[in-house]
Amino acid sequence: HIDIADNGARALEQGLENEYDLILMDMQMPVMNGIESTQQLRQQGCTTPIVALTANATTDDIAKCRNAGSDGFLSKPIEWEKFFDTLANYLERTEEKGDAELSPLGPELNIQDDNFIQLVHRFADGLPGQMESVNKHFEAQNWKELAAVLHNLKGTGSAFGYPAVTDIAGRLEFSIKKEAYHEFSEGVVCLVNLVERIGMGKNIQGNINDISSVATTVDETDGDWNCISGARVLVVDDNGLNQVIAKGLLEDVGVIVTLADDGQDAVEQVTSGQFDLVLMDVIMPNMDGLEATRVIRAKFTDKALPIISMTTNTMKEELDSCFEAGMNDFVAKPFLPEQLFMTLARWLQQRVPTTESPVVTPPESKEE
Repeated sequence: HIDIADNGARALEQGLENEYDLILMDMQMPVMNGIESTQQLRQQGCTTPIVALTANATTDDIAKCRNAGSDGFLSKPIEWEKFFDTLANYLERTEEKGDAELSPLGPELNIQDDNFIQLVHRFADGLPGQMESVNKHFEAQNWKELAAVLHNLKGTGSAFGYPAVTDIAGRLEFSIKKEAYHEFSEGVVCLVNLVERIGMGKNIQGNINDISSVATTVDETDGDWNCISGARVLVVDDNGLNQVIAKGLLEDVGVIVTLADDGQDAVEQVTSGQFDLVLMDVIMPNMDGLEATRVIRAKFTDKALPIISMTTNTMKEELDSCFEAGMNDFVAKPFLPEQLFMTLARWLQQRVPTTESPVVTPPESKEE
């Protein structure tokens, strides 16, 4: 059963009059905004889980939602796999799915290239073998080996057009990190069902689009983007394909990109080079992103270097760990280009572009 409220005041009224299992609360509304409505619901004893819906997924906005009493948040535009995953986190199942028919799942790609599509199919074909490894290590409780398999799935899933693989694998890997092994069974079932759907839909091409304009989708209303052009950015990620994607997006808007393969490499690069910003993956071999950030903050007195977390896990516990380590902000993977550029601009806006930097202007809208 679903009820609709078109402003915060009505949400407050209906939330107090009815017993709901979940409230999805927009933050920007007339009459009363979502922050105030959430605060009043909590003050008047409402214990229903409230998930904030916001187009502004900055650390300040998230903190405001949390402080008001929100249990979680979803960024707009909504990614449907994350939406349904959030519903599953807060809503108890009312019936077992049993042998319900699964729908095929095709890749969500912004690339139209025959060679790359062949790689996507090879990735899909290899998923059943990966699941055999997951089940084998899970049954034997080989947590280290299992974490390695999940880390690989997390890193490659979104790159090949399957962000749901990245999301579930990332959550399972995080469960190992916090030793919450009791959470595994249901997550593994979800992953098995997802792999089956991918196997059924791997030849679906309907979601594959041209990438020619993906790096120029920056919102025209967001002003001058010259602060990005010419910036020296260190991208730290142990997954080569993620490095290629980030490097390509950033170089298309004039960023000078240097790559590092793990946290130790990042520390050495920061020690020997000059950077305007660091994009830091969290979970990596040798030295993870949290430890690398701590070392950088302890080693250098200059706190002005922005370190931005790149993470598939935007749950509060994970983000708190990032901020406690000394990171300034985060961008969620898989990347939405406009969100990546907006985050960089937010932290680079005080930087003065060099005279050699190419000028970057927002794209002109195409009118038919």
